[in-house]
Amino acid sequence: MLKTLFDSLINPKSSRAENWLMLCLCILVFAVSFVTGDYSRVNAVFISIIELIFLCLYLVLLRDVPPVVQIVRRYPVTSLLFILWFVSISFSFLDSPLGLIEKKYAWERYIQTILHTIVFIFLWDFFSRHKPPSKYLFYLIPLSTLVIIIIFVVDLLFLLNLFDNALLAEQWFQNPPFNSHIRHTGYQAAAALCIFFVYFVDKQMSARNEALSFFVLATLWSFLFWLGGRGAILSVFGTLLFLWSISHASNRFSRNFIYFVLVAALIGLFVGEWLAVFDWNGVTNTVQRSLNTDDVDGLFSGRISIWMSVWKSVRDYIAFGLGSQGYYFMPNRIYGVQPHNLIMQFLIEWGLVGTLLFISLLLRGFWVGFKVHVLGRQKGVSMAALAAGSIICILSIHALTDGTYYHPQPAFYLVLAFSTWVIPYETLDQKFHKNEGV
Repeated sequence: MLKTLFDSLINPKSSRAENWLMLCLCILVFAVSFVTGDYSRVNAVFISIIELIFLCLYLVLLRDVPPVVQIVRRYPVTSLLFILWFVSISFSFLDSPLGLIEKKYAWERYIQTILHTIVFIFLWDFFSRHKPPSKYLFYLIPLSTLVIIIIFVVDLLFLLNLFDNALLAEQWFQNPPFNSHIRHTGYQAAAALCIFFVYFVDKQMSARNEALSFFVLATLWSFLFWLGGRGAILSVFGTLLFLWSISHASNRFSRNFIYFVLVAALIGLFVGEWLAVFDWNGVTNTVQRSLNTDDVDGLFSGRISIWMSVWKSVRDYIAFGLGSQGYYFMPNRIYGVQPHNLIMQFLIEWGLVGTLLFISLLLRGFWVGFKVHVLGRQKGVSMAALAAGSIICILSIHALTDGTYYHPQPAFYLVLAFSTWVIPYETLDQKFHKNEGV
C-alpha cells in the first residue's frame, strides 16, 4: 500500500508544482495527528499553523488563487448561504452581549473558524481544477494512527514501571500522548477505522493485501475499544451501517465486507479488554459506568445538564447567540470548553440565524456528494469520496454527543473530507477509475 501511495503522489500527468503541493499536503495531513499541547486551545493554534502552511504552499507553488468570481457565478445559492453565514457569525461576535470582542480566546476561535472555511475553498479548488490523485490521501490518517498506537504501547510499558496506576490513569485521561484528552484520541481512532473500512470494499484486493489489511483493521478496532469512548464506538457502528447500505446497493463491492469487519471487531473487542489497565478504558468498564448511573443525565455523563445550561444562557439572545467561544465565557458554564453537541455549540456561538445557515451548508454539501457519488453512480463510488463520506458520517454522528465540530483535529479532517466529498466523480481520482471497479 505504501508503494502505491508513493506512486500516486508522483503523477506524470500533473505538473511538478502540483506534485510538490500534493506531497506537502500529505505530510501536513500526517502531521495533524501529532499536534501536541495540554489544552485544546494550544492544539487549535498548531492546526491553524498547519492550515496556514498549506495556504502559503498553494500560493507559492501554484502561483494562483481560487477563481472566486467564477465560483460565485457557478454556485450562487451556496455562495449566498456562505456570505450570509459569514456576516451572521461576524455580527454575533462583534455584537456579543458578553463583550467577547475584548477576549483574545474569542478572537482566536473566530479567526480559526474563518480559516477553516478558507482552507476548504483552497482544498476544493485544488482537487477540482488540478485533479491530484487523492485516493490514498485519506489513508495517511489510519497510518498515523498506527504510529500513535505504537507510541502508546511503548509509553505505557515504560511509564507503568515509574508511576502508580491510578496516577497514570488520571494523567493519560486528561493528557494522553499527542493530545489534550483521551476522547480526542478516540476521534482520530474512529476516523481512521472508518477510513480503513473503505479498503475492504475493493473486490480487486489480493489475498496477501487482504490478510495484511485485516490485521490492521483488527488493530484499529482494538485501539478503539481500548480507548473506551462510548460515543466513538457507537458512531463507528453507525458509519458501518452507512457503508453497508452503499455496498448492499452495488454489485461492485466485496461480498466479504461485513464479514471481515465484524470478525475484526470481535478480535479487537477481546484484545481491547485484555489490554485494559485503567478504569476509563475497555468496553467492560464503559458498560459498568453506564449501568452505575442514577439517572439519565448521569448516563450521558452530565451532558443534559450542560445542554440545559446552554439553553438558559442563549434563550434571551436566540437570534445571534453570544459570539465565538460563547460557551466558554457564559456565566453558568458547568465544565469543559464546548457543550458536547454541535447544535448547542452553534446556537451558543452564532444563534439561530448562524446555526440554520451553517446546517443548511452542511446538509447541502452532504446531499451534493451523496447524490453524485452514491445515487448517481450505477457502477460504484470513488474510493476517495467513500473515505471522505466515512469521515463526515463518523464525526457528524459523534458530534451529537461531543465536540468533533469544535476541536481542531476532527475539524481539520471534516474540512478535508467535505472538500473531497462534493467533487464530481468524473474529476476525482481519474487515474484510478479505469483499473479499479469503484
